[in-house]
Amino acid sequence: MEKSLLGCDDVGPLRVGSTVTIGSQFLPCYVDTYQNLRPQTRVQVCISPGETLEQLRGQPFLLREKGSATRETFDAAAPAAGFSVEPAWEASSTAALVNAAVHGLGIAVLPRRMLWGPLERGIVASFRVPELDLHRRYWIVYHKDKFLTAAAQHFITLCKNYELDYPAPHYNGLY
Repeated sequence: MEKSLLGCDDVGPLRVGSTVTIGSQFLPCYVDTYQNLRPQTRVQVCISPGETLEQLRGQPFLLREKGSATRETFDAAAPAAGFSVEPAWEASSTAALVNAAVHGLGIAVLPRRMLWGPLERGIVASFRVPELDLHRRYWIVYHKDKFLTAAAQHFITLCKNYELDYPAPHYNGLY
């Protein structure tokens, strides 16, 4: 039977399944290299839509520095989900954490909006872990007795609706 299959691998696509961690950390480089070596073979990749908390245990984490809002959100969410992490990296630079993730050094925990460029270029992948609530709340604060001009009210409305009206930021700090 094997002899009858010789050469058949060039006929159809190569289908590869992966977890998000492998799919975001290693598989892009593997597939890119493979396609350069075998351009006649079409590669189809299917990456599972979500990681579970169990799958993340023991993985190296790349985190923002203590005191950053992103880190505080993660540090509060992890224990609430029964999960603890000793970071492999701590950095105040989002770019440093993205580059470390690109090189397969761990899983970076960063706001999605800071990753638009790398996500669009396909050099990183993002995923949600249902057990971790990483949503942050933002506040607009002004003095209770402050008269709000029409311009100030318009600006506040713009800020509140920005994510809905302008979902892809023009500048995200990473290029």
